[in-house]
Parts: sequence; structure tokens; C-alpha cells
Amino acid sequence: MAAPEQLEVAGLNWRVFGIGGGDTGSGRGTGTPLVVLHGLFGAGDNWRSQAQELASGRPVLVPDMPNHGTSAHTEDMDYAAVAARIWEALDAMPQMIGLSGESYAILGHSMGGKAAMAMAFARPEATERLIVADIAPRRYPPRHEEIFAAMEAVAAAGVARRGEADRVMEPYIPEKPVRLFLLKSLVPAGDGDGYRWQLNLEGLRRSYDAISDWPFTDERYGGPALFVTGGASPYVSERDHPAISAHFPEARIETIPGVGHWLHAEARDSFVEIVRDFLS
Repeated sequence: MAAPEQLEVAGLNWRVFGIGGGDTGSGRGTGTPLVVLHGLFGAGDNWRSQAQELASGRPVLVPDMPNHGTSAHTEDMDYAAVAARIWEALDAMPQMIGLSGESYAILGHSMGGKAAMAMAFARPEATERLIVADIAPRRYPPRHEEIFAAMEAVAAAGVARRGEADRVMEPYIPEKPVRLFLLKSLVPAGDGDGYRWQLNLEGLRRSYDAISDWPFTDERYGGPALFVTGGASPYVSERDHPAISAHFPEARIETIPGVGHWLHAEARDSFVEIVRDFLS
């Protein structure tokens, strides 16, 4: 398949699927554009295969979130500021790629799910529908210390090869798939001397409290909403359902049995089918 069109808008790097020749090979999508927001330590490219499938009949817009991928590094990562930056980009996008720009469906996973909820609160009239993948509208306790420590150890070691970085991380993160996911953000330093983290590791560490937080109290989004959760994930449980209903009174909650927090990758086909059905 052809590579997606890439744009830089409002300091964010975007991959655009389903426009013109597009990444789907099916021509221009005419449905409401879908915005897909990735989670902490990720990048928009992690959603390439899902975006390709969801772009059948609609454009799919996938940014690198602030401080991730090749998007701009920022001083903070509070959700109101992130939502405002994404809406700023979307306001500029229609004239660049020929969209109507009237409304969007928004899908976000984990950190991206909180940003998606913040976007719906900020501009409900422009949010046609909302999809939140395995995160609840609440504050979470710290749970990424080992990841930060592993990535900081790699940065301090000045590694010359990816395999070396993997070995540095292993004492902190025994799970190979997690290390491989993180190593996608390790890139050549550019001067021929080793590797560096492409994401803003220091900025994410500094903003971690805001990323874990849920700063919203009385905000509501009354449009169609779908929360997709992993049956084996610790991130969302039945205890979270009242908070979901309070902020999103029209929300439907659907669980994919036996999968964890990375449900869109572990059960990609089921996840894509659920999302596609909700969008139709």
C-alpha cells in the first residue's frame, strides 16, 4: 500500500489515510473524518494498520501527540492544552487536504483516550462521536516508573546499537514486547554516534502527574460515545462505570474478553470491527 500523506500542522506531525490515492487504495473517503490519538510513549505510526482498515470510506487523521514521535516538544502535557493544540491543527487542516472540517469522530487509547475526552468537552459541536480505548475518566496512580527508569538508563548509557539498548532495559522491563514497543522511539542520533530517544523523555517525566490526572469535574459530552475495554486489563473496571456515565450519559461500554491494555493490537480485528460498527 502507498505511504500515508504526512503533514505538519500546529507543531504536530500527522499521517493522513484515505485521502486521494490514500493508504487504503480505495480512493477518497467521504465519511466523517476519524482522528486517532495514541497513548503514552507511542507514536502515530503504531496505529498504521488499524488506520488503514478504518480509512475505508472515511479519512483517518493520526498525529504524533505532543512530545512524541516527530511532533513538537512542549513545556507541559495537561489535557486542556493538548486538546486545544489538536483542535487548532484540525481547524487548519480542511483547506490543506480538502475536508469539510465541520465535525470529527475521535478515537483515543489510554493517554490519547483522555485527550479525546478533553477534546469532546472543549468542542462538543464538532465531535460527532467519541471512542475511548481502555481508559477511564479518573486519576490513575503512578505505574510507569520502571519504564521511565529503563529509558533514562538507555539515555545515560549512550548506546551504539538497538540490541545494547534492549539489554540495558531488560532488568527494568522483563516483558520483551514492552521493550520492543518502546524501542520504536529509539532513533539514530543523527551525528553517526549512537542512538537517542525521539520522544521528549524529560518533558514526559516532568508532565507525568498531569498525564495521570483527571482535571475535569462537571464537564459532560452528550453525544454518542463508546468505551472499549480489555477484559484482562487493570485500567477499567465496573467501578469506573458510574464516572463514565456521569461524564458521558450516552456512553456504551463494550469489553473484549481476555485481552489487556493494548487491546487494539492484541485483538486488532475485533477492535477494528467494533469501532467500524460504531462509526457506521
